[in-house]
Amino acid sequence: MADVLTINRQRAVVTLTLNRPDKRNALNFALVAELKATLRRLASDDAARVIVLTGAGSVFSAGADLAALQALQSASPQENLDDSDHLAELFQMLYLHPKPVIAKVNGHAIAGGCGLAAVCDYAIAAEKAKVGFTEVQIGFVPAIVAVFILRKMGETRAREVLLGGKLYTAAEGAAMDLLTQAVPADERWTLRWTRWQHIWPRKRAGAPSRLPNASSPRSVAPGSTRACVRPRRPTPSPAAPTTARRASGPSSIKRPHRGSCRGAAATPPGAWFTAR
Repeated sequence: MADVLTINRQRAVVTLTLNRPDKRNALNFALVAELKATLRRLASDDAARVIVLTGAGSVFSAGADLAALQALQSASPQENLDDSDHLAELFQMLYLHPKPVIAKVNGHAIAGGCGLAAVCDYAIAAEKAKVGFTEVQIGFVPAIVAVFILRKMGETRAREVLLGGKLYTAAEGAAMDLLTQAVPADERWTLRWTRWQHIWPRKRAGAPSRLPNASSPRSVAPGSTRACVRPRRPTPSPAAPTTARRASGPSSIKRPHRGSCRGAAATPPGAWFTAR
């Protein structure tokens, strides 16, 4: 049986490839588990500076595996909740990972696959790709990823994207901050060092990881929305240069990036977010 996730390392860049091309790289329990385990290992790997996430074949990811969704119809409420927590923790790990994560969207990114790309720090999509959340067409609300999309896009656009069930071109996705950039298909693999070098964190030796674990208060607990809240960061000194702020440790490494968080006013009221 082929590995559901392949790992390729070139110098400081580690590329993770979703390897279920016959299933359009759909997310099943095994693939999500393998991604989570790999992200945990890379968090403490000082030789890895950048993580790239892409898909095998012509599709990035078609979202949840249909066979798994059908199985959940006969599962107990607790089993359904555990399955949701499993995916929610993957989104959280990508969003809070101490290393920059770039989604190389080589083809369509649909439903959960679109969420996978959207929670990365950068999502570079081939112009031929289409993205969107189509779950509502079969009776599902993309509630797990909604926590991240609301912060990234704002309520008005997030409601349109999450509840409209529409597919967008890569250029449209970039224009509305769902993606970072759309590029011509012949350039979709190009990540020039001179362009992306500035996102390499200067992680100090022995710095703790920000990833959730079983003993962390930010681990995903059944029924909890707290796990999806970004931890507070100390405010850097205005006089400190950017490079110095990036060198200060994991708490200051990645955020904010384009379209991520637009200040306290962008945080929706109510139960979506729990104050720390």
